[in-house]
Amino acid sequence: MEKCRAFSYDKIEVCRNCNSEGRIPEDGRPGFKICPICCGSGLVKKHYEGTVTMEPYGREE
Repeated sequence: MEKCRAFSYDKIEVCRNCNSEGRIPEDGRPGFKICPICCGSGLVKKHYEGTVTMEPYGREE
């Protein structure tokens, strides 16, 4: 017997583009610019969704 469950949730995580600093070095110039991924906040919202199937272990049918 199998059981299938759908899930969907949002999660707040640190921005990997700027390492949670909210700014990145400018290309070829001294100084920094605002991170285009997190818009300077250092955090991003990720949306996860999918399905999980559960079945007994070790029983061959």
